[in-house]
Amino acid sequence: MKNYRILVPIALAFLMIISVFSLNKNNKKTEEQYQSYLSKAREYAQKQIYDYAEEYYYKALEVKPSVDLYIESGVCKYDPSIENDNLNYMYDAIGWAEQIVEKYPKSAKAYKYLIDLNYKDNNYIECFRLYDTMVKKRLNPEEVTELISSIEYTFELKSEYSDVREFGNGFCAVLKNNLWEYIDETGYAVFNIRFLSVTDFLNGTAFVKDESENLYFIDRKGKKCNLLPADFKSTEIGLVGDEQLFVADDNEKYAYYSYETMEKVFGEYDEATTMFYGRAGIKEKDKWYIINTKGEKISDMGYDDIVRNQRGMISIGDRIFAKKGDKYILLNKDGIEMGSDTYEDVDLFQDGTYAAVKQNGKWGYIDLDGNKVIDCQYEEAKSFSNGIGAVKQNGKWGYINTDNKIVIDLQFDEAKYLNSEGHAFVYSDGRWTLLSLYKYNH
Repeated sequence: MKNYRILVPIALAFLMIISVFSLNKNNKKTEEQYQSYLSKAREYAQKQIYDYAEEYYYKALEVKPSVDLYIESGVCKYDPSIENDNLNYMYDAIGWAEQIVEKYPKSAKAYKYLIDLNYKDNNYIECFRLYDTMVKKRLNPEEVTELISSIEYTFELKSEYSDVREFGNGFCAVLKNNLWEYIDETGYAVFNIRFLSVTDFLNGTAFVKDESENLYFIDRKGKKCNLLPADFKSTEIGLVGDEQLFVADDNEKYAYYSYETMEKVFGEYDEATTMFYGRAGIKEKDKWYIINTKGEKISDMGYDDIVRNQRGMISIGDRIFAKKGDKYILLNKDGIEMGSDTYEDVDLFQDGTYAAVKQNGKWGYIDLDGNKVIDCQYEEAKSFSNGIGAVKQNGKWGYINTDNKIVIDLQFDEAKYLNSEGHAFVYSDGRWTLLSLYKYNH
């Protein structure tokens, strides 16, 4: 019995040694088989005999699957070393890469491979979608950062219009077939109603004339939400701005009216602008003044002009441009001069970054404090909006970034501001089209 107890551990140890030896022998045999398949696959691939190469890659993958080998085998679908010859097989290659991502959903290499193929196929929308997924999954997106940066400003042009206004309050008015309609910031029509004339939206309302020549205010759903009184004589109606005030003419003078009561609140001016960010510009006896929402002048300083945008605003934020003599100066909303430079022409700040200014016949950019950030060098320019500014050189418009690098080539006859959804209107060949950045719209 004692001898039995001694023999059992010895037998178990002996069996374990045999098992390890057998396992190592099998592993060696498997590795040899794997290397044989892989060697033949690579040999055929090098000779561009892809049917046979694919067969042996599949055998190698059955023995020892890995994301690296799956990616390597993709050469049988699309060989990047052969220009043009394999472009017809890109669809198969992308399908193969999608299977790899599905099999290895946490592999940055798999995603990079799929992004690279979509990039070669000019499918930039899919590149951005996959990149977003990598970021969400925290899969080291730095692997493809350089590639994504290279297509950051790629775009498509869609929809055509006879005329367009500026984006604001989420909507933009566009003219198509001699009638106006509204689109949202992604370029889609917001309601199926068209008008003879329109204003921009502000504070959720716009003033329109319908096809029956009826005048009224509409809300963001296109529904009639307010009417002018029957005895209202005004022919010009402005945007509903701060404190629900809008400008209207009255016997060749302009005043501010309440949107709620439709009654005159204050004013009798030669001209007046939209009340926005608590400020508006009014003209009296050939001079312009800045007023607040109560109609009070913020100072007695009169200017020869106050710059306003297409929507009649003199300030988008805390900065105003006013003209003294034949030069423009930069002011804050309290009328205090910012910086010491003067300008031949200017464009309002759009988003608090850089404003376009003209000096010595050329356009450049300044910041909120009046500091020059991009030297005056362009034929024309528009203020920065959502990271880029429109500039004109040699008769064509394009876009630059804050480093003064051209990111969208100079190719258009006219260009407007980029909105927060990556859209901007550009003009070429006698029509306006909507430029849509893939980065935002995927």
